[in-house]
Amino acid sequence: MNLYKLHANPEELDLHDEAHEKVPHFFWDKYWDKPAELKKREATIAKSAEYSYKYAKYVLNRPFPEGEAAIAKDANYSYEYAKYVIDGPFPAGEPAIAKDAQCSHQYAYSILKGPFSAGEAAIAKDAFYSYWYAKDVLKKPFPAGEAAIAKDTRHAYTYAYHVLKKPFPAGEAAIAEDAKLSYMYSEYVLKGPFPEGEAAIAKDAHYSYMYAKYALKGPFPAGEPAIAKDAEYSRKYKTDILKEK
Repeated sequence: MNLYKLHANPEELDLHDEAHEKVPHFFWDKYWDKPAELKKREATIAKSAEYSYKYAKYVLNRPFPEGEAAIAKDANYSYEYAKYVIDGPFPAGEPAIAKDAQCSHQYAYSILKGPFSAGEAAIAKDAFYSYWYAKDVLKKPFPAGEAAIAKDTRHAYTYAYHVLKKPFPAGEAAIAEDAKLSYMYSEYVLKGPFPEGEAAIAKDAHYSYMYAKYALKGPFPAGEPAIAKDAEYSRKYKTDILKEK
């Protein structure tokens, strides 16, 4: 907590002047556009991951070796230092990066442009980053992340369609919770009926009609109550599926 901002007269607090000259959080706003003043305070800046990164990126426009030990302890600043300052790998920061799913994925995708094995344990706990790591980094299945992916409706489907390019049985229970994705899974992955998803599909007139026409290629009794409530799809169902005139 910054007590100096909360106090009506912060200059009256003990060590006010000393803090505003020796603590980066306080002196940065005062000297951010005065490189000579910041250079005098490099030893202090170097103790902070945040201000070491900012000093390197916005003031020096080059690496700041003295601050790298501090930067390396923070996953986010390690990634940003690699991307925006070094424009390449930052090995010292990889242990911290490896503990964070988002930073691990971004580091692999944007910096290494390939697998980041040290970060895969963290990535594997997150469905979103497991899917994108498989799709955009590995460009193949990521078995370690499949347990997380299988619990996520959308990513279970996209993993089956974009990565596996075949059925993903472990994710079918999650997919079956959603009418649209159940229909899409039947049409584009299974290329046939998806019984587990029919309860969800049957609640939606549009997807009930589409499922009957393209997956079952015939009547879908479970979806008929929903279809019957929609004039357009009721007409289409009778004409296209039931072949009534």
